[in-house]
This record gives sequence, C-alpha cells and structure tokens, in this order.
Amino acid sequence: MGLSRHDEDTFPKFAYERVLVGLPMLGVFVISDDIPIGLAIEEIVIVMECSEPHEWRDQVQFLPL
Repeated sequence: MGLSRHDEDTFPKFAYERVLVGLPMLGVFVISDDIPIGLAIEEIVIVMECSEPHEWRDQVQFLPL
C-alpha cells in the first residue's frame, strides 16, 4: 500500500519541520500511488545500492528521482 495524496502532502512537511527545529530525521522517500510498483521497487533498490543511509539524512526525496 502506497501513500495517499494526504500522506504525500503531510510527510514531507513534518519531516522538514523536524529538521528546522534541529531534531534528527533519517530521510524520507515519497513514492506516489501513481507509480507502478515495479518502478517503485527498482528506484528503492537503486538508492540502496548506490548510496549510504547517511547521505539521505535530513532530506525528503520524491521517487522516481
């Protein structure tokens, strides 16, 4: 189950609010329900294989990149 349109609008907002007040935020990837599941999985695998978790700290990224 993907994020609803409401989740796509609110998750990034809450994530950036944490960053602005200096709270830790590991990073958020937002994938729309409109993206085919196969593409979503491919994008997540690419991110996992080509980067380290610390590189996404305090960021919100919308997939596909």
